[in-house]
Amino acid sequence: MLKLTEGSGTLDWQNSAYANQFCAITRSLVLAGCAQDSVGSVLKAMGTAFGVSVPKSMSRHTVGWVMLEGGIASQIQVTHEINTTQAIMISSNGTSYHHVYFTSCHVALRMTWNGPDAHVVHLLGVDSSVNHTADTQVEGWKEKVQTLTSLYNESPFSQCNAMELSPLDVTDKLKGVSGDHSSDQLKSFCRLSDWKKENIYTCLGSQKLHHTPPNPVSNESIPQSPTPAQPPADSDAIIQSYGKQAFDALPNAEQ
Repeated sequence: MLKLTEGSGTLDWQNSAYANQFCAITRSLVLAGCAQDSVGSVLKAMGTAFGVSVPKSMSRHTVGWVMLEGGIASQIQVTHEINTTQAIMISSNGTSYHHVYFTSCHVALRMTWNGPDAHVVHLLGVDSSVNHTADTQVEGWKEKVQTLTSLYNESPFSQCNAMELSPLDVTDKLKGVSGDHSSDQLKSFCRLSDWKKENIYTCLGSQKLHHTPPNPVSNESIPQSPTPAQPPADSDAIIQSYGKQAFDALPNAEQ
């Protein structure tokens, strides 16, 4: 890692990686409008101003990876906040630019680790779509929830803490949808409500199957080994059971 050595005023290069603090400064510069090609020179100038030697200038390619890693980390963080809260609300808004539709998605929740009444609104992303219909918006929400939960469950953070989140859990926490008065928003609300109900039924059915004891009748559907052939019954016993008239009506082979 690239870290500051105590008393030397020099940034040491170790394991071909930058320290988290260095990456945080890089992301702040890019988000402030600094070009990725210029981040390395700006970091060296900042180090010189504070009396710190930066032996290696960060390349544009490395800046891109730092931004990508920061984006993935932010998605894991917001998904973890969804996992630890009791209720969420979602909202979206769209616009078009040169006949390309863009939709921004937000989630509002209460953070449990920053005070009991700390409400926050997080941006989940801005995505392009082929149109702005209600069905497209709902499908976009389903894909986004699936992407966030899959990323969270596959992350080392989730695996180390034995924490998982499924789309069923997200819809269970979903308590409201915010939007404007347009007809597509009203239709999207109905589609999202149907999606929530469908997931509730799926979750209840799964819980029922997991808690229901095995059905003893179900063993009858399992193929059993053939039983030994029974000896032929006595003809007098058959006549006594079914009657002589029914027995005489049978063909000779069956008699």
